[in-house]
Amino acid sequence: VGSIDVITSENLANQQTDFVSDVLANLPGLGLSHSGGTGKLTQLRIRGAEANHTQVVIDGIEANDIAQGYEFDFAHLNSCGIERIEVLRGPQSSLWGSDALSGVISIESKRGQGPLTIESNTSVGSYQTRQTCTGIRAANPQHAIALFGSYYDTQGTNISQQGSENDSYNNKSISLRYDFEPSDNFSMKLTARHNDITSDT
Repeated sequence: VGSIDVITSENLANQQTDFVSDVLANLPGLGLSHSGGTGKLTQLRIRGAEANHTQVVIDGIEANDIAQGYEFDFAHLNSCGIERIEVLRGPQSSLWGSDALSGVISIESKRGQGPLTIESNTSVGSYQTRQTCTGIRAANPQHAIALFGSYYDTQGTNISQQGSENDSYNNKSISLRYDFEPSDNFSMKLTARHNDITSDT
């Protein structure tokens, strides 16, 4: 039996979450495991299944990593520029393939909307943590574009029992979404994402 949860951009803003994994951890039936502090391998399991039994789809593109045994590492996916997250529990392998034995996580980026708008937020916290997210969105009847950039930096803590150096983490991300709809019968969407990550161990 399948069930679904929907997380909107308003939910993300109200919870003030920096990463998608932070909000997923609050949902029933989902378990997250971290192999250390911020920026370390973060695995998600639905209803006790293995991490590679969950299909992750970002803007319609399957994002599971072949190099990690078809798992998706949620450690670096921040919430900046995300419009909607759908969590579908239950075996969906008939629709999404063998990676969806326990469920599907579908993530949709924010779409451009007119007139030109700029949105930004910044926060600071303990362990010299700094975070900022800035986006530009615009649209007309045929074109819509949304460009978001984020910066996250933390000094971190020392998870080792030896030495005194902290395990810092830095994440610079940029995402672009372009929608082209010249008529009611034709539409095209272009999405791109880039992450520049430094994680100390």
